[in-house]
Amino acid sequence: MRLNNNISIRTILLICFLLTSVQLRAQSIISYLKEEITNQLQAHYTSDSYRFEVSIKWIPPNIQEKKRNEISQVSFQGVGLPRDYVIYNVKYLDHGTKRNTHIQVYVQAKQKLPVALHRLNSGHKINANDLTDHWLDITKDKDRYIADSGKLTGFVLKHIVNKGRPFHRRDVRQVPIIHQGDEVTLFYYQKGISITLNCVARQPGAVGEEIRLFNRDTGKMYLGEVKGKTQVIWKKTL
Repeated sequence: MRLNNNISIRTILLICFLLTSVQLRAQSIISYLKEEITNQLQAHYTSDSYRFEVSIKWIPPNIQEKKRNEISQVSFQGVGLPRDYVIYNVKYLDHGTKRNTHIQVYVQAKQKLPVALHRLNSGHKINANDLTDHWLDITKDKDRYIADSGKLTGFVLKHIVNKGRPFHRRDVRQVPIIHQGDEVTLFYYQKGISITLNCVARQPGAVGEEIRLFNRDTGKMYLGEVKGKTQVIWKKTL
C-alpha cells in the first residue's frame, strides 16, 4: 500500500513538473513576442509622439513551446497604426519546416497631441496661447488628429472646441480671403467656352474651398471654388 502511495506521489510530482515546464516555455515565448512587437512599434513611431503597451491575448498551441531562435519573423497584418485588438503573423520553424501562424495582440496606444487649452468658439483664429500638449489614449479612436500645433496656428475654427479636446482636420479652415458680400468674378470654363460673371459671395471662403455666389443679372446661385481674393472657378449652377 505504501509503495502504491509513493508511486502516486511521484506521478503527481512528475505531472506538476511537466505542466510547470510547459507553462514556463509558453511564458517565455509570450514575453519574446511582446518584446519583439514593442520594439517594432518603437522603431516606427518615435517615443516623443507615441507610447505603447502590448499584451499577447492568444497564441496557438503549436508555437507555445517554441524557442526564441525558432521564431523567424513577427509582422503586423494590417495598415496604419496598430492599436486595439490586432492580428500579427508569426513565421517559425517546426522541426526544420517553415510554417506560418497568427496571434492576437492588444495594443494600447497613446499619442502626444495639441489640445485646446480653454474653450474656443466658432470663428476663432487659433494662436499658440490656445494650445497645450497632452498624452491621449487613441486605442479605440480611429480618427486621425492634427499632431503638429504648427498646422493649427493661424487657422480658423469651424465650430466650438471644448477645453482638452484634440483637433481634427474637419475642425479648422484657412483664414477666408473672400468674405460674405464681397464682389467677385466667377470664371466659367466648359467645352471650350469661357464666360465671366460678376457675382456676390454669399459665404466666406479660403483658397480651395467651395462657396455659394449670386449673380444679379441672371438671378441664379452658383457654386464655385475660391482661387484668389476675387477669383472663383464655376463648379455648378444651383
